Amino acid sequence: MILEYRCSNFKSIKDEIVFSMLASSDIEHSEQLIDFNKFKVNRVTAIYGANGSGKSSFFESYLFLASLVYGELNQPGDKIKITPHALSDKDTPSNFLIQFEKDNIRYAYGISVTEERVENEFLYHFKSGRKAKIFDRVREEYTFGKSYKSELEKCLSFQKENRAFLNVAANFSNVDDINNAFMFFKEDLVIYSPSFKNNWREYSFKKINKDTEFKKKVITTFNNLGVDVKDIKTESFKISMADKILENMSPELKRIFKDSPEFESNVYVNKVFFDYGKFSVDIEKESNGIKRLFEVLCPLIDIIESGKVLLWDEIETGLHSSILDTLIKIFINKKNSKSQLIFTTHDISLLNLDTLRRDQIWFTELEKNERKTDIYSLSDFKNIRKTDNVSKNYIEGRYGAIPFIKSTIQSVHEEDE
Repeated sequence: MILEYRCSNFKSIKDEIVFSMLASSDIEHSEQLIDFNKFKVNRVTAIYGANGSGKSSFFESYLFLASLVYGELNQPGDKIKITPHALSDKDTPSNFLIQFEKDNIRYAYGISVTEERVENEFLYHFKSGRKAKIFDRVREEYTFGKSYKSELEKCLSFQKENRAFLNVAANFSNVDDINNAFMFFKEDLVIYSPSFKNNWREYSFKKINKDTEFKKKVITTFNNLGVDVKDIKTESFKISMADKILENMSPELKRIFKDSPEFESNVYVNKVFFDYGKFSVDIEKESNGIKRLFEVLCPLIDIIESGKVLLWDEIETGLHSSILDTLIKIFINKKNSKSQLIFTTHDISLLNLDTLRRDQIWFTELEKNERKTDIYSLSDFKNIRKTDNVSKNYIEGRYGAIPFIKSTIQSVHEEDE
């Protein structure tokens, strides 16, 4: 569960931005909130903003941070693949700080990097309500909390200046708090975007194929969304790559390539059929909306049941507004889960105070002179009433975060005058 996130000098993000899932003093929809120690935490947050305002940069910063923690360890001499803001000084580090909950423990992890090295890194916990050190690092100088010192010092022989120590420590030690923090980034933080490589269709096929009870949940959710499917059937079969590739070749080319070892491998083709009782339909012949729902429902159910965090860029892609509204309410109303949904969207039908709290609505805006992203919440504005037409006010530019195009076209009548 994310509590707070800070980032600076990453892509369009230049100055530090602060994004919080902690609830404000707003009493509206307080039944939606997650109780964690003395905090009240939001389950859902929507982020609006113009194209190019930095919404994707915001999501990509999470992806970069997670890859530092659980990705493949850099080798000596490897560059850290950071993309700083174009107007930042070359030596200015990119900074990331996240506070999160894992197994009912609050952690704070921060890291500052350049292409050459990790400049600073730390991990703290708050088990007793006070900040306690697990490790702290300034370049290659390390200090450790007293109870972690002997175990973590063993990892230093595997450490390099271009490696996140949390990554190294998770691989070469056995410390519960290190493992907790590492697994949050590896498993609990799920990032989905049309621009990222997410094989959710394949995941959904495998999950339904092997788990009958899970399939029943998916079918029930489809039914609740107005899709009257009775069963979802799966089929997998093997085809020869040689047959597939050679079938459209001329006889001359076939003679050249047919004996090549590259054509000896086989691939498996997975088919999904929606059974409506009287007939079945290959999912490839279903509407784009049904195909999209099949792709996302299995991961969504797993995320909710496992208490994970889903960051979903452009949530409206391929889904109707009414279905989106239902999916969001599933997160909101799941009382026994700590799952969270953070999404970006242009769909203003979701922008209303009947469903979302003021602190659940955020905006990104690009400052034109320095081309830098700012992010802020609707709760930062004073005198926002529950009866306000938030979507209308947003379109009118009262909260910023949308583009304005001045008309420079002069009418024929004005020219004649």
